[in-house]
Amino acid sequence: MAGAAAFGWAVDRDLHSQALAAAADTAIALRNVAASKNLLFGGATSTNELEKDPEFAALFAQQCGILVPTGEIQWKSTQPKPDQSADFSAPDRLYAFARAHNMAMRGHALIYDQMTPAWFNGSVENPRTVMEKHIREKAAHFKGRLHSWDVVNEVINPNSSRKDGLVENVFLKLCGDDYIERAFTISAEADPATLRVFSDAASEGGGDFLTRKRALTLDYLNRLVSKKIPVQYIGIHGHLHTNFDANAFDTFLSDCTSLGLKIMVTELDVFDTNMPANQTARDEQVAALTKAFLDVALSHKETKAILCWGLADRYSWVAKFAPRPDGLPVRSLPFDAELKPKPMVSAIAAAIKNAPRRS
Repeated sequence: MAGAAAFGWAVDRDLHSQALAAAADTAIALRNVAASKNLLFGGATSTNELEKDPEFAALFAQQCGILVPTGEIQWKSTQPKPDQSADFSAPDRLYAFARAHNMAMRGHALIYDQMTPAWFNGSVENPRTVMEKHIREKAAHFKGRLHSWDVVNEVINPNSSRKDGLVENVFLKLCGDDYIERAFTISAEADPATLRVFSDAASEGGGDFLTRKRALTLDYLNRLVSKKIPVQYIGIHGHLHTNFDANAFDTFLSDCTSLGLKIMVTELDVFDTNMPANQTARDEQVAALTKAFLDVALSHKETKAILCWGLADRYSWVAKFAPRPDGLPVRSLPFDAELKPKPMVSAIAAAIKNAPRRS
């Protein structure tokens, strides 16, 4: 089929057609439910998952209206050595898949210290110039093709020794206190049409630590906006735990939108580590938590997109990062390891259907 050819799959065409037919049996296509409210629904994936697993690729194409690479567009992946040109072939293949299946694609992330090549952490000359060159080249390569960029990712931590809460990472150390401002400014210059997102995690939970994180995040966003730095969106990761605080989260989103920012949920999944062993009860609890979170997020008309970090438990990062102590399989995403829909699918659909339509 044309989509497979555009993506360069090394799979049998009949096999891919069978996988598409199997995926079509799924009752709910979340991308269509979202589109009915002028929202985008999607997920994160990789070339390995899509090329080697046609059944998953078919499900992803059926369910997602927007795709984000899990790691292949990161600096560490595109330029692992300092003496070689950036290699965008893997994210280009993902972009081809997205185009073939009428999806948008977003970039994650231009600046993320945990996905920075090791050579940048060393004795590189003129690190600020190197950082700026990296942003310009990557933004220029994808100019006009992406829906949005996470310009910076995970840069606020209440445990920082700094009053502003900035993570004391390699960019702060080597490139100066204004590296975030420069990242947004340069990306806007290189690709003005692509949306620019300030992406961070853990804005939806209760407790003193996350209360302080929300306050520091808002203070920093207010600083960017007041200086007319071209930030447009707040990216809410949405890695959900049982400590979800609906009132605190709702207030935080209202405070963000009062700054003129729009919202994306960019990495939705559920940590089920402390949930019941019984699969039925656990799936119901995961679904209820997901719906409670999305009910708040989608009550704000400024929320424009919902992306899961993954789509099916077959490729869940939570299973590796936070396995259950009882050894049972983690069930953190809308579809299970057999690519069957779970109650989380219905929960996402219900939250979207209950939400106001976006303009």
